[in-house]
Amino acid sequence: MALIVHIGRRRLPVAWHRPAPALAARPFVFWPAAVLSGVTLAVGSARLAGNDIGIWVVGARRLGAAVLGLLLAAAITRAARTGDGARTASPR
Repeated sequence: MALIVHIGRRRLPVAWHRPAPALAARPFVFWPAAVLSGVTLAVGSARLAGNDIGIWVVGARRLGAAVLGLLLAAAITRAARTGDGARTASPR
């Protein structure tokens, strides 16, 4: 814990990796995509076999649907950003 506090207080990740690029936030692209994909995946997971095994199965599937929905929304937001002509990070 002391190591994590030391790294955070000295802002070492910024020193190691440079500051993050300043990009405009796109909440009107991200959140609708996250909700739509998350709900779609949750409804799809409810139709899978094995939901009668227990509440743990249903919970894990819903959690997985939420995570995948957020990942899909991040990918959609990134695609929308690069489609606008914004610069992307070049590989090293």
